[in-house]
Amino acid sequence: GARDYACMLLMAFNGLRTIEVHRLIWGDITTMNVHTDKGHESMKSIQVHRKGKEDKATLPLFEDVHKALEDYRKKLKNTGEKIEANAPLFTAHSDLYTHRDGVSPGAISTASLRYLVRKLKKDSGIIDERHTLTAHSLRHHAINKIRDKHGIDMAQLFAGHSSINTTMIYVKKKERKEKLNTLAA
Repeated sequence: GARDYACMLLMAFNGLRTIEVHRLIWGDITTMNVHTDKGHESMKSIQVHRKGKEDKATLPLFEDVHKALEDYRKKLKNTGEKIEANAPLFTAHSDLYTHRDGVSPGAISTASLRYLVRKLKKDSGIIDERHTLTAHSLRHHAINKIRDKHGIDMAQLFAGHSSINTTMIYVKKKERKEKLNTLAA
């Protein structure tokens, strides 16, 4: 549904970790001012509580991701569900999958997010014998796409890595895979 689609896009386009998606609240969707060739413009953004960090990082939201979040919000409003700034952005559909860390009761769990990727893979008929399509591989894909289009500094920002060397690990894995595919051809 709309919730699952928005979760997938946050991981596949913005490169969020499952724990970062789990921690999101409605109040994390914001607007940021950016400087462009045309002057200052406002852009939809999301505040992410990064792994191992105290402060939230503000990241721009890609248009497709923003649209998916808006569609999800509209669907919830149509069902009469209240949307409050401090409520989890993505709630669990069942108590079975509610994360029990005490931080965000009712939020979708990291295990549920990993399950969504496995379910998407199965439902779409993707054959993945080596189990390479995972929630974390969506993150790798996003970071590499951002690097290809906007450079390593922007990839580091989206990844939330303190060191550029950590971001380079993602790049090296991609380059190794490309070389192996070339040899196999």
